[in-house]
Amino acid sequence: MRRTSGGRGSRSWRRLVASVAERPLLCVAMTFYWLWINLGFQMPVVFRPVVMGAGISVPSQLGPLFASAAAYLAISVWFARSRRTFKSGSFVTAVCVAMSVSSAFIVSWLAFTMAPSGTGGTMILLHESMAGASALLYATGSVLFGASSAFLCIELQRIFGSLGSEHVLFHGSVAMLVSVSAILVLSFVPEAVQRAVFVLAPLPIAPCLLRVRRGFTKQELFGRGVDAELNVPYKLLVTALLHGVSLGVLLGNPLFQSGNRALLACAVLGYAVAAALILAAAISARLSFNTLIYQIGFPIIAVGIYLIATVDDAALVGVSVQLAGFCFLHLVMWGACAFLIKSFDMPASWVIGTSTCLFMLGQLVGGVVSAAAGQFADASDMLDRVNVTMLLIVLGAALCMMSSHNLRTGWGLAKPDTESGLDDAFGRAVAMLASDAGLTKREGVVLAHVARGKNRQTVSEELCISKETAKSHMQSIYRKVGVHSQQELISYLEERARRADDG
Repeated sequence: MRRTSGGRGSRSWRRLVASVAERPLLCVAMTFYWLWINLGFQMPVVFRPVVMGAGISVPSQLGPLFASAAAYLAISVWFARSRRTFKSGSFVTAVCVAMSVSSAFIVSWLAFTMAPSGTGGTMILLHESMAGASALLYATGSVLFGASSAFLCIELQRIFGSLGSEHVLFHGSVAMLVSVSAILVLSFVPEAVQRAVFVLAPLPIAPCLLRVRRGFTKQELFGRGVDAELNVPYKLLVTALLHGVSLGVLLGNPLFQSGNRALLACAVLGYAVAAALILAAAISARLSFNTLIYQIGFPIIAVGIYLIATVDDAALVGVSVQLAGFCFLHLVMWGACAFLIKSFDMPASWVIGTSTCLFMLGQLVGGVVSAAAGQFADASDMLDRVNVTMLLIVLGAALCMMSSHNLRTGWGLAKPDTESGLDDAFGRAVAMLASDAGLTKREGVVLAHVARGKNRQTVSEELCISKETAKSHMQSIYRKVGVHSQQELISYLEERARRADDG
């Protein structure tokens, strides 16, 4: 057994090396993307708290977060109505330039309004005399930041949706390790250099992505799911929302907003641990998405929240642990989205647009709640209550959502390296059911497609049969198995697969 496990782990590492070596420019693009996002959104490097005229302090990330949520929502709605995507290489270049321009607006705003806070960091003071110009810079930068980051994220996932979820984890974890190492180095250089990197980081992404896209056909990148029925992935959306709220509560905490070097080091350590944990748990151990998200990611976040709320001397450790859980969960969620795109022919614009909209909205809500709690006279007690509430929500969600059912709108028993969308246990369950129910050879082929969540039109197209013939086969399968719908059939198969895997 040990030799088998070791051999499997060795093969996984070889696949990682082969994946990165085959598309090194994709890993480079991801590295610059993480560098830019982490500098701008998820680490206390660029943004600082805004101190309004009344002395109220709010996280300055709220504007870009709101713009991002609106952009993702607009993209998903626009795609649902038009079924169109931007395919030209010039669009990718324009998006990366817009990212750089948005960074320049934000850096100009920071230079215009930033002042020493006296606590080892800096804060942003908004006075009436500069409110107009400052608001224009901030609003323009936020809108460009939100829209450009949304489009680029979808373009990246379009590629990973063609490659498969395991490649997301390969490139994402390596890129995350490199990007946070770069951020740690940047913490020792002047702020002017940090801001210059923030402005310039998006520019290398465009040539890298354009080169990578040459290895795919337009049908692979842009044809996936164009005519598909747009199901709402409820489990994915709820998970993304809670994921975002937990991060937002941390972003709005005055502890996180202080911007001192020790806090940044803790954040870098958390992200590095998360990337290493992805390599161990998702790639070597081959755990399912359910296990990775609800039995590893959510509990790690919960431990971090607990340390921040209850152990004063371990607050910075709590920040590091919570960010480790966030980053781990973030990478796994990218993998889950790629799994849905590849396995169920779902369009990237829809899957990423809806889920990331909820993720950004969650950050916005969590940040507002945490910032509001920090304005009370007993701010420490109020923040502790917010964190304890968040702790209970995270643990409750992990218990409620740790279900192997609902593969179509979740991921069930699927694992990141399951390129076909079905793991071995599920595949065996499909084969056994076809035999037990006495299905014909053609019905067995249809069952394999239906079990993957494909609708009647997709089955008819892939098997080159009419829709009526596909419908007839599906009805015959339902009758022989004793179910009444596709979802009931999938749930039944998942239950059989779970029992077989446990046995």
